[in-house]
Amino acid sequence: MKFDFLIFDLDGTLVDSQKDLATALNLTRKDYGLKPLSVDEVRSYVGNGLKVLVQKAIPEIAEDMVLEAVDKLNDHYAHCYLDETVPYQGICEMLDALKDAKKAILTNKPERFSKGIVKKMGWDEYFLEVYGGDSLGGIRKPDPKILFEVMKKLGAEPARTIMIGDGENDVKVAKAGGVASLAVFYGFSERYAVESFSANWTAENPQEIVKIILADK
Repeated sequence: MKFDFLIFDLDGTLVDSQKDLATALNLTRKDYGLKPLSVDEVRSYVGNGLKVLVQKAIPEIAEDMVLEAVDKLNDHYAHCYLDETVPYQGICEMLDALKDAKKAILTNKPERFSKGIVKKMGWDEYFLEVYGGDSLGGIRKPDPKILFEVMKKLGAEPARTIMIGDGENDVKVAKAGGVASLAVFYGFSERYAVESFSANWTAENPQEIVKIILADK
């Protein structure tokens, strides 16, 4: 096995959560008398935490109202975040195939929602730790401090660690933390964007992730 410590992003990598995110965001927009956005539009704004999501998806509100809107978004999302979120095809098989490797989740989604999704999917046995964007005092990807925290807690060696995700922040945090990176094409980011991230590896699907991780060299 090339890597024995695997750090996964969540949204766009393990689960397709875009419909529930869009539902919550559009309910928040409705609170401000705004029309709904398409799922594709919402997906393009995901990846940097809820505050940035609000700033990008509800630019009509004043800056001093952003935190209020984040609270509203949190409330709406809490009621719908498990409704239509599902694993990508092949993810459960991938996790089984990689059961001998230590695994953790590092996402910019709030920790309570991340752990709720992991529990719903029945993945508690696979992941030793789940870190969200609020797990370390608001430090989130691409800041490598949170990556270092995960690795330190689980005794991971950088040379044997890989960060797997669909977003630019996943590759950036890997580079900043001195670990390998694998970017997936099937997630939230457009293909041309994923290619521009310059990850060490790319994968079309979860089966290719398994091949890369289990390769001898």
